[in-house]
Amino acid sequence: MSNLAVIYTGQVRTILSTLANTKKKFENQEADFFCVLQCDNETQKEMYEREIRKALSNRIKYFMWFNQQDSDYINIREKCLSNMKTGDNWKNYLRNSGSIIEYYQMHLAHEEICKYEKQIREGKSYEYIMRLRCDLMIKDDICFNTNYFTKDYIKICMKQIMDQRGCKEINQDIIEKVINDYMIPNRSKYNITDIFNRIPSEFSKRINGNLSEEEIIEKIHEYIHNHPHLIGFRINVFYFGKRDLFHVLQRLGTNYGEYKFEEEPIYWFNAESQLLKICTENKIDFYSSCSLLEINSLYKYNENNYYTNNQQIKEDEEFSWFIKRN
Repeated sequence: MSNLAVIYTGQVRTILSTLANTKKKFENQEADFFCVLQCDNETQKEMYEREIRKALSNRIKYFMWFNQQDSDYINIREKCLSNMKTGDNWKNYLRNSGSIIEYYQMHLAHEEICKYEKQIREGKSYEYIMRLRCDLMIKDDICFNTNYFTKDYIKICMKQIMDQRGCKEINQDIIEKVINDYMIPNRSKYNITDIFNRIPSEFSKRINGNLSEEEIIEKIHEYIHNHPHLIGFRINVFYFGKRDLFHVLQRLGTNYGEYKFEEEPIYWFNAESQLLKICTENKIDFYSSCSLLEINSLYKYNENNYYTNNQQIKEDEEFSWFIKRN
């Protein structure tokens, strides 16, 4: 029985060129897909659905085309906007952008996951949920097997990070990078110094510097198995965590705009800030990292950064994923 539910949402964009990668990355991973996708060209929906079902076959447990003119969505969107204390220009932006839609689609998919768990899985919940977008290419394998995350594994991951950085002592950054990387083993080898937008609950700061390496590893082991934390990449490009976290996160689909920081960032109402804040309010630690090549795929896409001359993904470059723009 699958231990991972994938919430597959968003505009189809370049899905026809990412499907083979998505299929490959989940070939050896028991994963069920719950798809709430958007295609504004009615004449192409049949073709897209045929190709998606062909690639993912019986992994798809739910599939729907999201309609931006759906009355239920419009009512929820307008309720959220009316409660937001921001200017009309920004409300109009949110009304026409994908920010609210992103989380409403997640909310719809989560409803279907709950139904599937109750009716088909006879009450057995998934262990993990991952939110995935259609134009994402994944290079590095992601491990969703909790039995893999032993103390010995954490020790190896920590050593790779320390060797890569030339560190002799375990510090706060090393601990947080271990947590950020432990589900993607290759990532601990990368020189990603910016683990930005992290909202840890002071976990790494509370680890006493006098503890031995074994004691630190013991605390990290206990943390990753028992403390609620979300692992994301460039905040909301894609993210995953234990299943129960998504009971909380899916609320953004109906309560978007309710989550504000005491010291508000200028764009507190954007999709990234809303995700970060709902985690803060619900004591979910959030770890987000992004390499230069990863973030460049969003704003400065050049396929030569990611593919060899014969169109194979560059395995040795420092990226775990990228957004395929064409």
